[in-house]
This record gives sequence, structure tokens and C-alpha cells, in this order.
Amino acid sequence: MIGRHRRLGSVAGAAQVAAAVVVLATPQPAHAQTAEGPASGPPPPGEPRPLSLPELADLRLANGARLLVVPNREVPLVTVDVVLPGGQATDPDGLEGVSILAASLLESGTTARTYDAIVGELDRLGVSLDATADADWTRISLAALTDVLDPALEIMADVITDPVFPEARLETLRRQALGALATQRSQPPALARRVLLREVYGEHPYGKQTTEATLAAIDREALLAHHARWYRPGSALIIVAGDVEAADVARRLDDALAGWRGGAASG
Repeated sequence: MIGRHRRLGSVAGAAQVAAAVVVLATPQPAHAQTAEGPASGPPPPGEPRPLSLPELADLRLANGARLLVVPNREVPLVTVDVVLPGGQATDPDGLEGVSILAASLLESGTTARTYDAIVGELDRLGVSLDATADADWTRISLAALTDVLDPALEIMADVITDPVFPEARLETLRRQALGALATQRSQPPALARRVLLREVYGEHPYGKQTTEATLAAIDREALLAHHARWYRPGSALIIVAGDVEAADVARRLDDALAGWRGGAASG
């Protein structure tokens, strides 16, 4: 917590705490009471229930993207996840954080839509659209009611394929990221995680960490280069679940992503 200083315990002390947590979290044997006295063991297992897995369609779009579809007609809702390589582990040295900023800025504007226009259309349609980058992947997620799926897919396709990464929004997100780093400096768990990553992974890509210097070095050209390298349909996995049929949603995606061309990512 900000304003409080906590002394770190020794490794031995940490091991004792961990052992205590394990003991407390481990289920203890129950001593059930019956009319005849204490039960001699656990109750017998119940009858196994049949496992019914949803139908899965594995298709390929015209632009090379792989499509997995899981129909579910219970509610008129569709979720779409576009998963791409190019997570934080692929950030170039000195530009750590570029994958996170690129994902965060996708909705900030395209050639055809401003940031305000994108936000307004999403609100009008009642659609949620989000993009995040973790260590290995970038994920763009959409959730829309079935009757607005086509315009929702059009917006999603636009931000994936044609982001302009406007300078003003970049500076806003950069300031926010710098503020978050400053806050982490006063939080022991955040500091411990940074030390742990460095000690465990060393020079491995999983040990990459965003700093004030790397954030300052990321400009619009770096974002465009990252997008051109990693946001490619030949490496994309698109997962659709909900109120759709496989062939129909494949046609809709082919229409929405008709302008997204290119092979696999070069990394």
C-alpha cells in the first residue's frame, strides 16, 4: 500500500507461510456421523453422467485465417475472438510495451472512423469490443447480439486491419502507462513480480519488462511496424461461439475481412 513499508521476510519464513497455506487449503477428512455411529469412510461415488461436448466446426477463411465455430442457440448472443501472435515476448529490445500499446490503441481510430465514431457506433449497437496483449498472444474480443452481428463485425474488421494509431491517443495512453509504473514502484507485490520475472527468465523473452525508457521510445512508426508484422490473417485464429451456424458465420467473416490479406506473421 502507498505510504506503508513492509519488511520482506526470509526465504525460510516464506516457505513456512506457504506450507501453512497448503495445509489450510487441503481438504481434511470428514468424520460423518450415522445412526450406527461414525462412518468408516467416504460415501460411495455417484453414477457417472454422460459428457455432451458442443459441436465444433474447423474451417479456413478465404484469406487463410483459421476459424473455429461452436454453435449455441440458447441465447441470441455471439462472441468472436481473434487471436494473433505477437504478444509481449516478441517486443523488440528497447521497445518493451509496444504490443500492449498497439492493442490498446486499435479502437483509437482508423482511416474511415475516428475514435469518437467508433465509440459511438459500439454504444449504439450495444456491442463490447476489447483488445489485450499477453506474453504470447494478442486477442481482440467482440460480443454482440445476433441481429447486429454484421455491423459489429464490420467495426471489428476495421480496427484490426486499418488502425492509424493517432498521436494524441498514443500520448494519452503513454501518460497512463507511466502513471501505472510509478504506482507499481510503491507496491511490494508489483515489485516482487518484476524481480521474480528477472530472476526466473533472465534474458529469455518472457523476462521482458516495460520501463519508463521503453515507453518513451515507442512512437507511431513503431506501432505501425508491429501491426504490419504481426496482424496478419495467415497467423490468425478466429473463435466464434453462440447463436450462429458455421457456414453462415464463415461467409459473414469473409465479407467483413475481405480486405485483410497477407501470409503468416514473419516472426
